[in-house]
Amino acid sequence: MEQAVSYGFLLISPTLQARHTTLDFDSSKISPFVQNATSFQKMTGLESLKVALASLPFGGKILTALKIPFSKVEETDFFYNVVIDSMKLRQKNKEKRNDLVDMMIEAFRDLDQKSSNEKLDEVAIVAAAIGFLVAGYDTTGTTLSYASYQLAKSPEIQEKLRKEILKCSKGEKLTYDEIQSMEYLEQIIFETLRFYNLLGALARVSEKDYPVPGTDLVLPAYTGVFVNVMAIHFDPEHYANPQVFDPEHFS
Repeated sequence: MEQAVSYGFLLISPTLQARHTTLDFDSSKISPFVQNATSFQKMTGLESLKVALASLPFGGKILTALKIPFSKVEETDFFYNVVIDSMKLRQKNKEKRNDLVDMMIEAFRDLDQKSSNEKLDEVAIVAAAIGFLVAGYDTTGTTLSYASYQLAKSPEIQEKLRKEILKCSKGEKLTYDEIQSMEYLEQIIFETLRFYNLLGALARVSEKDYPVPGTDLVLPAYTGVFVNVMAIHFDPEHYANPQVFDPEHFS
């Protein structure tokens, strides 16, 4: 599982993984990236107490006043350095991949043109990147696990994917660009996310009064709205055969 998660992160942003992830399938060689991501999400009694306190009115201010860090210091420092090092490496090599790292570099360039609290903005940008990486740890592992399960159950899908991989790969190891070019692989990932909902509902807030089409109902501005994702994913109006795992739904 650890290596599957590492591989999933490689698909998201290869530079972030270049120095911190191994694709060696020896389970005794778990990468620091995976170790810190796992540790970051482990909830101890103290962590649970901090979350409970932060959820209370003025809880965040209390933690700040007592100088109690909300996140784990060592793991946060690790990911902060990963993000900063990755940006420096990308700028040094003058590469552009249109991924998370490139978006952060563009955000930092925008800071150079502003006179606001630049240090605060820098922390906010890096914090957002850490959020993407850590939040994507379990979801990436879960998605790859379900995809592997469906491939094991469906030899015909597995064989079609295998042929695409052999066609797209030009060497012994797959590159980021080669993986990005695999359309059927993308269909399998999309279908996995459709078939196995990582989130049961999407939470949104209405920006203004909204008349619901076909009804007399009007949602007032700033009303909380929860969208049933599973109902959409298994609606035959949107997918021809929703109860069957079929990557062709996204062809």
